[in-house]
Amino acid sequence: MADITFSICTPTFNRAHTLPALYNSLCLQSDLNFEWLIVDDGSTDTTSILISEWMKKSPFSIKYTLQENGGKHTALNRGINLALGELFLIIDSDDTCTSNTVEVFKSEWDSIPKKDKNKYSTITALCLDGDRNIIGNKFDKDRVDVESPEQQFILRKQGERFGVNVTSILKENLFPIFPGERFLPEGIIWNRLSSKYTARFINSPLRIFIMRKDGLSNNILKIRVNSPEGTKLNYFEQLELNLPYVMKLRVYINYYRFSFHSPKKIILKFNFLSLISLPLAYIIYNYDSSKLKRLGD
Repeated sequence: MADITFSICTPTFNRAHTLPALYNSLCLQSDLNFEWLIVDDGSTDTTSILISEWMKKSPFSIKYTLQENGGKHTALNRGINLALGELFLIIDSDDTCTSNTVEVFKSEWDSIPKKDKNKYSTITALCLDGDRNIIGNKFDKDRVDVESPEQQFILRKQGERFGVNVTSILKENLFPIFPGERFLPEGIIWNRLSSKYTARFINSPLRIFIMRKDGLSNNILKIRVNSPEGTKLNYFEQLELNLPYVMKLRVYINYYRFSFHSPKKIILKFNFLSLISLPLAYIIYNYDSSKLKRLGD
């Protein structure tokens, strides 16, 4: 096999019922020169049995590692450290991808002149829902190279996105770990990379995103409240971005909102947006607490 360009990483936890669809979509790739890294975050279902069967017949390399449950971000760190590919693609255990995903990302990466590659960290594509509709806004052009960290942030916020990153850069920018917390917003890393590197955005829908009742998106309030340090750090770092007024206000509100959920002291910012966001954040914090109490959490 030629040198592997892609390491596709799937962190998983008790998803034996969804992994077969993802595996099948990977088997259908037009370019099979990749490794699939499955990091099992302490599953107790039949995940390991499924994967052991696939490893016997798969048309691509599969590497499986089991770890004690620590959250998706810790599984991603494990996958990043194990990755051999030049590029690192995260795809969740309950999603699938189009048959040209690897081919399109590789073509885009190869189109960047060799002398300029060290300026780029990320190529970001679009996502489809279960009915094959694009989720969110398309980009203004079919290919957009963006240096500004603020503009990268805004483009990522305008819809569900799917990106490949340079593995060597990720190895130097692993997800921070907070003891006792099992969640960290992935955006914390993408924002850090955007402050140093250019990102390419392409109007190619490559990932099929399915909203599930047991998924992170549907349980995000409880998950974020139970991991306040990582959550508020994500918003704290966003405060450094020169964002539009309304967007910046939302960041302040969420930073203070999850600071109230944290047992640690709040770090105050002394400016107009900070002052008007504090009471709003406290109201939402109380609403969060009431909602979780009603749900028995």
